[in-house]
Amino acid sequence: MSQGAAAHKIAAAGAVTYDKICQVFGKVEQGGFWSDSDIIVIAHTGIKERLRGLVDSTGRPLFVEEVSATQSATLFGYKLQFSDGAETSTTNLQNPTGNPLLIVGNRQHLILAVRSPIETMISTEAGWSTDEAHLKMRSRRAIAVGRAKAFGILEVAGA
Repeated sequence: MSQGAAAHKIAAAGAVTYDKICQVFGKVEQGGFWSDSDIIVIAHTGIKERLRGLVDSTGRPLFVEEVSATQSATLFGYKLQFSDGAETSTTNLQNPTGNPLLIVGNRQHLILAVRSPIETMISTEAGWSTDEAHLKMRSRRAIAVGRAKAFGILEVAGA
């Protein structure tokens, strides 16, 4: 994730704890741009294992894994999406190799960038000689933080 503006960042050396995750959510809640319906939570896939087993003071799990195709994974009840691109990097890369990130923020304050135009082509693969036309498409996009106070980031060092 490229940072157009520096979001609130919290570092965790190795362990992802209940307190660290609370701090990330707290930064966003106190930033003045909180909106329940617009909150997004994105985490690097490498953090998934560290989220399992985290519970609140009453023993309820913070992280609930995807139950079905219609019930997504959640963190504190907010939909959680995983991305292998959620890592630190000094430059914009397709496959960064830095520390894993957990990002919480208001989707209305993201900047959407077009990394390449929409590409299309007619398929010449199986089905080409039939009456089935297959259209292949791809679109590459990237995001950047537009308003720093609308986001909180947990960087997991030493992962």
